[in-house]
Amino acid sequence: GRYEVIIVDGDSSDRTREIVEIYADKVISQRSEGIGGARRDGVEASRGNVFVFTDADTIYDENWLSIISENLRRYDVSTGPVLFYDENFRSDLLQYWRKIYLLFHSFNFYWLIGSNIAIREEAYQRINGHRDISILEDFDISVKTFKEREIRSKYDKNQRVYTSARRLD
Repeated sequence: GRYEVIIVDGDSSDRTREIVEIYADKVISQRSEGIGGARRDGVEASRGNVFVFTDADTIYDENWLSIISENLRRYDVSTGPVLFYDENFRSDLLQYWRKIYLLFHSFNFYWLIGSNIAIREEAYQRINGHRDISILEDFDISVKTFKEREIRSKYDKNQRVYTSARRLD
């Protein structure tokens, strides 16, 4: 399938914009507040009907988008493990905490971690997307998705990404 890469720049002071313009279809300046607002700005700039969210310090396998594509044939939302490539004590604790959250899948509650969320446009619109918040913007989306009973979610252990633990400090 055809992918559209949109980078939302939150007023970076390094060469981020210059570097990502080579890879992105669009680079836009963040207009809304917080991480949630930045994610929604990206959605508003897109032409697609599936939205995949990740972060600047996140690395994914080359088949990540193929796995997402396969998952969204049958589900409205898909997510998977977010692992750390530079582990520390806090990241080890968080990994343990997230394992506990896997138990909630039997109740159809999925913690959609910001750097590894894929969602169909209809589902995103139904939950009114991201709010302009930075703290737990992904947990907010998770709760709103859970409350909409007809939204079907999937956790796929193969839809994994690797991110930095630096922001946990």
